[in-house]
Amino acid sequence: VFRIQLFEIFNYRLNPQAVYASVRVATLSKYALIMQRQEFFQRYGGSIPPDRQSFIHRNFAMAISLYHGYEIVQQHGLRPLYNFLKGVLEGERGSNSTRLELQRQPAFAELWDSLLDKFKPDPNSTLSSTQAAFVGGHPKLSRLLEIVLEHFQSTEDPAERQRTRVIIFSQYRDSVTEIARMLKQHRPLVRCMTFFGQASTGKNSKGLTQKDQLRVMQEFRQGAYNTLVSTCVGEEGLDIGQVDLIICYDAQKSPVRLIQRMGRTGRARQGRIVMLLAAGKEEASYGASLSKRASVNKVILDGFRKLQFYSDTPRMIPTGLQPTVSLRRLDIQQRPAAGGAARKRRA
Repeated sequence: VFRIQLFEIFNYRLNPQAVYASVRVATLSKYALIMQRQEFFQRYGGSIPPDRQSFIHRNFAMAISLYHGYEIVQQHGLRPLYNFLKGVLEGERGSNSTRLELQRQPAFAELWDSLLDKFKPDPNSTLSSTQAAFVGGHPKLSRLLEIVLEHFQSTEDPAERQRTRVIIFSQYRDSVTEIARMLKQHRPLVRCMTFFGQASTGKNSKGLTQKDQLRVMQEFRQGAYNTLVSTCVGEEGLDIGQVDLIICYDAQKSPVRLIQRMGRTGRARQGRIVMLLAAGKEEASYGASLSKRASVNKVILDGFRKLQFYSDTPRMIPTGLQPTVSLRRLDIQQRPAAGGAARKRRA
């Protein structure tokens, strides 16, 4: 559906307007679409009639939303696609013109009906999300479950099984929620918790406050959970020595983010990293990231030979003054709590 709709937009709607040349959907990217729209309106926006501007705006918005859905279904599966399209139809994501245009397409109506049959919650069900049968939407999910279960089941020592930790990364919050829902059906062997940012992405996806983030990390360190399913917010700053397995549910084009993900394991002992990739564009993105990572490593290793530092740094402290360390105790006055007196704490 997405490939057909995108092809129609570019080759039958935008091409006659001299906006975009004929393209192959597999070679597109959301960034390229956004930049092409910006470039077109910067160059021709003031010289075309308002009705044509509106037409082109609507079709670019439609193309960007469709391409986002195309990426989701390729890399993350049908349930995140269902959540994304549900947000579009309910006005939480995308534009009104995109929503109206989608609703006019027979192919989209057929797709949406099939997604409703597969993923719409049963209002009469009394089962919780962990009790109801899990319905996956991507082959990656079953492979991820095999890897996680094998990791914990292969650890025969009960004490070691209590110490070992797993972190799963996905850039898409709906995938994080879906992965956690699947893993929670395998308690107590797998005790998982989600970890993402503070921003909300819709009425059904509230962010974690900083207090909640700190609580989750503390409980993960202490062993209340042995598996953390995280968005990119967990790619840096986590220092947990017991993490023995990192699973990357999607590929990162950025070598820095790839290195940050990999750096969450191997801190206290040897760790293992597993990449789950869909054939095609995601696999190619991972290959490009590895190539860039090799370039970054080469620059770091060659740095001492190529980088030159300015050695003649002038003295900042006036001549004749020699600083000495002075250790002092500070009493910090705290703000009084509601209905209580201020307390002092020693620094």
